[in-house]
Amino acid sequence: MTDTPLYDLGPALRLALLGIAVAAGPLAWVWLRNKQAAPAQRLAALTLLTLFSPSTS
Repeated sequence: MTDTPLYDLGPALRLALLGIAVAAGPLAWVWLRNKQAAPAQRLAALTLLTLFSPSTS
């Protein structure tokens, strides 16, 4: 009898890593553009990016 796993989390892990990679792009962009800004200003810029980013729906 062969040992086969009951479930395979490989595709879920790959999808999670892809999501992290996609989300890191805008975060890196905000961080690089506001490198000299205070943390509160960086947070404000990230909030504006989140609120006013183009939606797909």
